[in-house]
Amino acid sequence: MSTILIPHLLLPRKGCDFNKWAVIACDQFTSQRDYWQRLDATCGDVSTLRLIFPEYYLGGADEAAIDGRVAAIHARMEDYLAADLFEQVDDFVLVERTLPTGGVRVGLVVAIDLEEYDYRPSRAAKIRATEATVESRLPIRVRIRRGAALELSHALALVDDSPEGVLERLYQKRAELPLLYDFELNMGGGHVRGYRVTDSPAVLAALDNLVAGKEFQYAVGDGNHSIAAAKTYWDELRQDLDPVAAAHHPARYCTCELVNLNAEGLTFHPIHRVVYDVDFDAFLAALSQRFAGEGRLDVRYEGRTYTVPAPSDPTRTIEQMAAFLGDFCRSHPQAKVDYIHGEAHLESVLQATHGIGVLMPSMPKNALFPYVAAHGILPKKAFSLGEAEEKRYYIEAKLIR
Repeated sequence: MSTILIPHLLLPRKGCDFNKWAVIACDQFTSQRDYWQRLDATCGDVSTLRLIFPEYYLGGADEAAIDGRVAAIHARMEDYLAADLFEQVDDFVLVERTLPTGGVRVGLVVAIDLEEYDYRPSRAAKIRATEATVESRLPIRVRIRRGAALELSHALALVDDSPEGVLERLYQKRAELPLLYDFELNMGGGHVRGYRVTDSPAVLAALDNLVAGKEFQYAVGDGNHSIAAAKTYWDELRQDLDPVAAAHHPARYCTCELVNLNAEGLTFHPIHRVVYDVDFDAFLAALSQRFAGEGRLDVRYEGRTYTVPAPSDPTRTIEQMAAFLGDFCRSHPQAKVDYIHGEAHLESVLQATHGIGVLMPSMPKNALFPYVAAHGILPKKAFSLGEAEEKRYYIEAKLIR
């Protein structure tokens, strides 16, 4: 049986303002209030912003505020369905994303079988997470999913194909495919087009043939926590289902965009660290004691840059940084850590907060599948598929009940 399936997608009917409908992933710009305030002012009542819980708003929110926002998300989903907002697309969607840099990333919106996925280190799962899951980030996402009629996904999954593989050959024929959407993304996200794949079964067969015989077929490269929450909810739900109902229940399948790891338009970027509420000299001294090697780490504080020797292998530096920050925060309970995409965003956060910035190295993308196959998963926030504005926007929805 295939580990991915042809999805049953929902898209807003023609006449919807897609520029207001689609918004960036909920786990971006977590330290930048201005981004979410400007986005909220830009979007109207019909927007995926009303169906997600941006993680920025979790900071300092009490249980009553969280419960209210979750209830509002569920109610808005019901309102959209009652208003007959959507049309159904029972095919793959080919996505052409023109990034703010001018590059183009090609993807395919698919459904993955959560029975074949595991976010824990596993050599049995055919679909695997690529980074450690922070368990504390799952409960809010699972709470939203428990009462939700709809799923929206910002996840990107990766397949290890040749540079001119299945998706690239499909993209060469895009002029023959019906255009579903074509619009400028808000907040500087670039442009996106979506095409209905009219020969979806043939494309599915080509993908099945590509991964046939492989124990490790697909890697979740972005949106690991959202897929992990979907898996957690499904594991709960299926306990009360008979085998026939479980095989066909819509919550068993989660949507994501599949991208070729080796495509020219896919780039890996580092995710930088910001540490708050600690003495800078003590932090720098502790970092210098733990790291050594032929590489380097740049540490920024109060407009100055300090260099610390580090391993030349980026994956070793990423592993060691995860261990270091874990130990440092245990010995300094007041310390807080945030993760920032892009050096420019890092600079703006440092200027606004007076935090300590650690610029991380970039992991080579050809190391991903071998690393996960050999070691299970990378530490959390090991790499990013593009800068913050390049993340996937919520566009397609799917019923999960």
